[in-house]
Amino acid sequence: MFYNFVILSMVGFFTSIVRAPITGVILLIEMTGSFTHLLPLTIVSILSYVVADLLKSEPVYDSLLENQLKEKGIHTDSLDSDKKITIETIVHHGSLAENKLVKDIDLPDNCLLIALKRNQHEFIPKGNTKILAGDYLILLTDINSEATLRVRLTEVVTS
Repeated sequence: MFYNFVILSMVGFFTSIVRAPITGVILLIEMTGSFTHLLPLTIVSILSYVVADLLKSEPVYDSLLENQLKEKGIHTDSLDSDKKITIETIVHHGSLAENKLVKDIDLPDNCLLIALKRNQHEFIPKGNTKILAGDYLILLTDINSEATLRVRLTEVVTS
């Protein structure tokens, strides 16, 4: 009985630290030499993965990589290029964007207009959607390009 708890604890601990549930299950099956624990190992592995993810604990290998990069003086900002952010801005009267079509607005390459709010209604704009003063533009960009996009938006949507 005690043996079963040790095996389940091992797979849960491994999965929550490394974030590799399938690898954890396979390793423990190899260590025990038996498939009798396959279902309980899988359940514990999935549960520990979900709990670690909900608690936002960082996988150990990601932390080790980040520490090694810091020691070598390599900035990890470039590693955040896959993280996205949404930006919402309002179109002012007399701005460059007012009364223009979406396709005619000069936005940076790495951003996407994902929604437009007009009179409490939100919709996905098309290239021929006319932008009016008072419209809210919702844009998506990567986190490293946020500052550049905000500067460009200030030029386009304010008077």
